[in-house]
Amino acid sequence: MEERYIYVFICWIEKFITVGSIIVISLAFHKLFPTIFFLVFFLRIKKANWRISWTSFINVIWQPLFLI
Repeated sequence: MEERYIYVFICWIEKFITVGSIIVISLAFHKLFPTIFFLVFFLRIKKANWRISWTSFINVIWQPLFLI
């Protein structure tokens, strides 16, 4: 169970670093509000489509192996 907590903590830290660095870069270019809107909508779309893209990825990898 402890490994799961460590994994979740690492995922949160990675997300914080990713989003934080994107916001810092947007502040440097004076584009904070468009970046925030982009992040909100992009992360929702990414979360909704992750499963679809993952299954497509698996199909692309495995189907050629079965055709051989």
